[in-house]
Amino acid sequence: MTANIVAPLQARHAEIIAGIHGECFDRPWSGPEMARMLCAPAISGFGAGDDAYPDGFILGQFSGEEGEILTIAVRPRVRQRGIGRALIAALIESAREKGVRSLFLEVASDNVAALHLYETSFFVRKGLRKAYYSRGPGQVDAHILERILT
Repeated sequence: MTANIVAPLQARHAEIIAGIHGECFDRPWSGPEMARMLCAPAISGFGAGDDAYPDGFILGQFSGEEGEILTIAVRPRVRQRGIGRALIAALIESAREKGVRSLFLEVASDNVAALHLYETSFFVRKGLRKAYYSRGPGQVDAHILERILT
């Protein structure tokens, strides 16, 4: 993987993507959690950048005609370079190949950059989960977004 080259992730990437997740989220997923997901047949994952040291990744889960973006993370030092958009495009292509017709995700209402990325990637708001995410002593709502793939 180089620059915005996107390639499927393998179990050997688990610790690396757990590190990226830790750079991006208050409650990161561990390497063993990532490894279990990468080995699950319903989960697809893609990394972007150097194969040994990716700059970002995305994980999605597909079941029948529906799919969900479980997480996407791009190292803060390389954001705004199209990596997130390239990762979403790869996951959408994989979803379509597997017969997925709609893709969902949840995003914190205070994550303005992510909301912009998803909405400019043709996801639309479908619902709201009140007080879904913890932020220090408070809680933040989550928007439920959907993209129709047909």
